[in-house]
Amino acid sequence: MKCRFIASGSSTIIIFMLLLFYATISFAARPFHTDDPGTTEVGKFEIEAAVDYWHNSTAPDIVFKHGITERMELDIPIGYIAQPEEERGIELLQLYAKFAIIPELFAVSFTSALGDKVYTINGIIGKAIGDFNFNLNFGGEMVGNTNDADLTYGASGTYTIGKIETGGEFGGTQEGINWWQIGIKCFLKKWCSLDAGFGGDFEKKINVTTGVVFSFPVSKEKKGE
Repeated sequence: MKCRFIASGSSTIIIFMLLLFYATISFAARPFHTDDPGTTEVGKFEIEAAVDYWHNSTAPDIVFKHGITERMELDIPIGYIAQPEEERGIELLQLYAKFAIIPELFAVSFTSALGDKVYTINGIIGKAIGDFNFNLNFGGEMVGNTNDADLTYGASGTYTIGKIETGGEFGGTQEGINWWQIGIKCFLKKWCSLDAGFGGDFEKKINVTTGVVFSFPVSKEKKGE
């Protein structure tokens, strides 16, 4: 992905160019980058806070999610490069919208940074079979008013055991597969989860990510339910 950052001097293109999805636009069910067709429940909000670690870089980010309708979700991610110091800066404000054409089965998402000509369109297919869940993404990253475009794809599979979800994914472009990751998530409550992932880009560049997700307002459960 082409990610531009506000840094001292000029915008910086960092290592996440090599990935199918940059951490702050993964907007998927963390810690995976492959998106799923589910949307945030209408009227509810979610906050995802995470940090990505590479060999010489650290990138914390936070994503605000809101269910606008029963089929549409709007996300606002805020990313930051903490290290290395010469690349330190805040990511340009982005907007991400996902529309569930067939709820829990097929959705389409659109991502763009304000003031940037680069935008991404992604088709998302998901299917649950018992405790297994599979997701397939296929789309493209385009630059407005140019012929510059890259095909993108990704696939993930997860297995749920009680409050634990674990699985793996891979992704790439028309030039080949350039991303893999294994991950795990623990649901502490229905409205809170912790996650961690370990992946790389097949070029010995390893990534570790950790995050927490909150959902609110919290629904109070009655005794006996």
